[in-house]
Amino acid sequence: MRASIQSVLCAILAVTAGCDARTLSSHGDSTTAVGSPTPANANSSNPTSPSDSTIVSCPVPAAPNASIEKLANGDFSIDFSGGTAATIYSIQASDDLSTWLTIGSATADSNGSFSFEDTHSAAHAVRFYRAFAISPEVCCTPNKEYGAIDCHDQIPSSLSAARQQVCSADGRSFVIGSCAVTSCAPGYYVDQQQACLPQTCTPGSAFAPAECTNQIANAAYATQSTSCNSDGSGQIHGPCTLGICNPGFIPVGDNCTAGSALVLASTGEIYQSLAAFWLAGSILNPPFTGVVNDGDNLIAVNAQGATAPIAWPSPLTEEPASATWTGLASDDQYLYLLTSSGNAFRAPQAGINVIFEGLEYAGLTITRTGTAFAVAKTGQTYLLHLPTDVITPPVGTEFTGLAAYQGALYRLAKTGAIYKTDPLPLYSPVPSTVAIVDVAILFE
Repeated sequence: MRASIQSVLCAILAVTAGCDARTLSSHGDSTTAVGSPTPANANSSNPTSPSDSTIVSCPVPAAPNASIEKLANGDFSIDFSGGTAATIYSIQASDDLSTWLTIGSATADSNGSFSFEDTHSAAHAVRFYRAFAISPEVCCTPNKEYGAIDCHDQIPSSLSAARQQVCSADGRSFVIGSCAVTSCAPGYYVDQQQACLPQTCTPGSAFAPAECTNQIANAAYATQSTSCNSDGSGQIHGPCTLGICNPGFIPVGDNCTAGSALVLASTGEIYQSLAAFWLAGSILNPPFTGVVNDGDNLIAVNAQGATAPIAWPSPLTEEPASATWTGLASDDQYLYLLTSSGNAFRAPQAGINVIFEGLEYAGLTITRTGTAFAVAKTGQTYLLHLPTDVITPPVGTEFTGLAAYQGALYRLAKTGAIYKTDPLPLYSPVPSTVAIVDVAILFE
């Protein structure tokens, strides 16, 4: 005969809880235990302040229901159900509901069920039984995350926010973190204090460039882009871009280096270009008359003496039809040829060793090893000899090229002759009536 009864549950926590008596009779009389405790649930604890966190003790194992059956051999079998899976339960027996004796233990299966057979029940006229949990003391995997608790109702203007549940390091409790916002309502952003605040600008929108001249030494003018950041909480700035250096300094990358940007007039005068700057995006009006490599950029000059960077060119595979070549620059490997229309091309460092009379030479460059090249207006490049002495050119000489090397300046005549000009007075600013034919950089 089987009787239904609910067993006793005692939770082993920091302080051992008391156990209410829930009994069953071995003679088949049934008694129903009432008032079973409800297991604690970590999910049910949500701090009222968004910034608060809390520690929640492990849930108390469930109190199982029980049924009893007398076996053919006279023993009694007690079957328990509704317990907590993988929990060890202690089985106790009493003849008078006052003195209890532990007679064994059993582990609940994955369904929370377990059974126990009392092999000594025949020796007792009446016997009562009860069960209570004695494990687990550890109720969760240490440091494991156990999902999140929604808390967006605690953060005004938030769409989603949650508290993370993590098992403690000893596995005896759950740590519930502070409320973390993952998204706000349109027009709001998450600040560092996990609050949703109104956006101050439209994400990604652009503003007028901001001046940043004081960030670059010896700069006369520099700017940086300004835009709204991705969450709308404020403005962000791009890198500081150099515009103009102070007199006596020239742009090298985004720094102002001591030196002079020089331009050559066709009549031989050399002017220090006080307005020399290579601002990215600057557009020169043709005709282009010269080019120089400043170490970071190819800088072109036009007939009015204005300068601006040009793109590093592709290899010269075929000469443009009817091109007039006006400028020449170099680096450690290549020559860079410029046409009057502003097209530039890259070519090997090679040249003809013979100067031909009747040709017009239009550009001069000197490599770091001291090799001088000139380009003819027809596009051929020539190797030239650098003079060691300063020679005064004939009156009326027409010049077409300018280069600097080891602190000295060299001017190229249209005929292919090179004149060392050290020292030479520098004139500035460039008169509007002067035709500029080349540009050079003289580092200090």
